[in-house]
Amino acid sequence: MAVKSIFCERCNRVFVAYSTASRPRRFCSQACGMRSREGIKQSPEHIAARARFGSDHPNWKGDSATVKSGRTRALRAHPLPSVCDDCAMPKRLDRHHKDGDTLNNDKSNIAFLCRACHTQAHGGSTRMKEVRRGRSLSR
Repeated sequence: MAVKSIFCERCNRVFVAYSTASRPRRFCSQACGMRSREGIKQSPEHIAARARFGSDHPNWKGDSATVKSGRTRALRAHPLPSVCDDCAMPKRLDRHHKDGDTLNNDKSNIAFLCRACHTQAHGGSTRMKEVRRGRSLSR
């Protein structure tokens, strides 16, 4: 590495820096380097070509996705309202899949319920305790 006197490409100031052939210094400071990129934007065509969602994305798993993936999709697709669908109270809300299939994220299958209403929708607190303990759910 050699110490060289270099002209800044943006402000034309002379600065002294270590510079190598593999990594030449072009700007006197980080601020000049950032300002040199102002106004450079990607074209709308380029942005559209990179935007791949859902089945267009190479990692799309479709119906073979996991339960967690289905819940994550619901989080992204359906923002939370401010009140519960059942009791109309402004509480912390959950997304409830009415048919129990977390991969079915259709608007008609999602209910926004507070914790109490969500617990009731799944059969009450006694049933949830049995599920946690691993007991049979036959009724």
